[in-house]
Parts: sequence; C-alpha cells; structure tokens
Amino acid sequence: MDVNSPPAARQTQPGRQTSGRIREARSNDLAVLVAAKEIFTERGWSAPMSAIAERAGVGIGSLYRRYPSKEALAQALQIAAMDQIREIAEDCIEQVPAELVFTTFLNRYQVDSFGPLVSILGGHVPDPPEVHAAADRMRDSLQRVVDVARSCKQIPEDYGTTDILLIIIHLRGALPGDPATVVRYTQRLLEPLLAGLREMASAGPRRGENAAPTPQWDEWVDFWVGRRR
Repeated sequence: MDVNSPPAARQTQPGRQTSGRIREARSNDLAVLVAAKEIFTERGWSAPMSAIAERAGVGIGSLYRRYPSKEALAQALQIAAMDQIREIAEDCIEQVPAELVFTTFLNRYQVDSFGPLVSILGGHVPDPPEVHAAADRMRDSLQRVVDVARSCKQIPEDYGTTDILLIIIHLRGALPGDPATVVRYTQRLLEPLLAGLREMASAGPRRGENAAPTPQWDEWVDFWVGRRR
C-alpha cells in the first residue's frame, strides 16, 4: 500500500485489491474451462487433468483446489455451457428485432459459446440438482427463442427447445482444431438450414409417416447422465 496516498484512497485500496483478485480468479476459471473443452475434444475423457492445467496456464495444485476431480470440472463446464446458451438467448430476445432473433441466436452461438459438449462429456457428468437447475434455466430461455421464431414463421410449429439444441449441436460439431476455422466451416451450413426451416414453416403442420416425433426434454437430459431408455 502507498503510505503517501490520501486517507480515502488508502481506505478503498483493499476493495480494489479484492476486486482485482476476483477478476483474476474469474479469468483463470474461464481459462480452465476453455482448456478443458479443448483437451476433452482433442484427447477424449481419458485426458489427464495435468494436460488441462498446462493448457490453461495454471498449476495442477490450483486446478485440484478448484476442481477436486475430473467429474467436478466436467460438471462446471456443463453448467457454464448451458448458462452461455441461456445468456445468448436472453440477449437476442432483448436486443434485436423479433425477425432477427433466431438467426442472431444461431450466429452468436457459433462464436460466443463453448460449443456442443454432449458427445464429449455425455455419461461422465454427475447428476446433481445444480445441473438440472441450469438445464431448466436454459430451457426457459430457449423457449422464448422458439416462441419468437414460430411467430415469425422461421421454424415449424412443432419445433421445440430440444429441436433447437439438436440444430446447434449439428451446426457446430465438436471438431478439433482452431475454433475460428471450425466456425468458418460450419457457417456454410447456416443459410441453407435457415431456408429449409422457413420453407417447412410455410408448408404448415407436417403429417405422415416421414414426420419424426419431437424429442422430449427428459431424453435430452438422459444424454448427459448416460441413462438409456
């Protein structure tokens, strides 16, 4: 502390130091989660925690103090990913015109999210109430996107939240490599996908043997915890 600083400054400096430590901790935590996503994508679930610590630039002791097991780290990554989707959905609802909400949501997901994790972590993540609470929050926000997209005739009437999750999983596959390159490749799928969905929405309700049933939310949760029906 600078002893020559005025009393008011000396009184507020501890608060600034605490705030700085909080920002640093959050930055380190995000670095760990990003590193975990990258390492699990590249090397699978068997990848050691030491590889994640090295990629994140943190000590292995610090990593284990924050996440005592690989399962705990995977759970945190899963919750963070669901919260990202929720935040992107809410931002789109609140900040862009209705006719742009769905397209903006898909574009934002490409560049501002961890990407799909089910194929990487499915069956390895614990099943505590915190995971279900995050999933419920995400579902509520996705439902708002669905409602707007339906009203604008951008998706069929029988499309729901699980359909949106299936879209974003296939739109941005869990491919290894530079994230910017992966996004650039998968962006090529977006325009024909949107055009096809608009055409389906204009055609009205789908009937007949080729109309697949809408996935149920409980089925989606089962993917994560490795349950088989």
